[in-house]
Amino acid sequence: MKKSSKSRRSESAQLDEATQQWQLGLGALFENPLFQPLLTYARAFRAQNYGPEIPKDGWIVVTAEGRVFCHPTRRATATEWNYVIAHGLLHLGFGHFTRGRASSRASGPPPAVASYHDSSAT
Repeated sequence: MKKSSKSRRSESAQLDEATQQWQLGLGALFENPLFQPLLTYARAFRAQNYGPEIPKDGWIVVTAEGRVFCHPTRRATATEWNYVIAHGLLHLGFGHFTRGRASSRASGPPPAVASYHDSSAT
């Protein structure tokens, strides 16, 4: 069954609103003196078919290379995106991906990615 053009426009408008909220949440971090320096090293992305797969209940995946991949279809407010991206940046800032970090893993390479999941997702 084909979708009507009105339905497609509605989906497009929702996506645009979702993208705007993501951009606002990320943009606010560039204004924050704590996160601005981290963003000279890290990059945040929100795109379909780019980067690692993010679980359905996930928000972001952060890599050791400083990439923060955000769920491409998640609908959230700017405040929620701000919080989640900041959370990922803090993992980078505190060196959670560096060798020699005390952890439950006594040997071997540091974890390649860390992800943030929504514990309230159904």
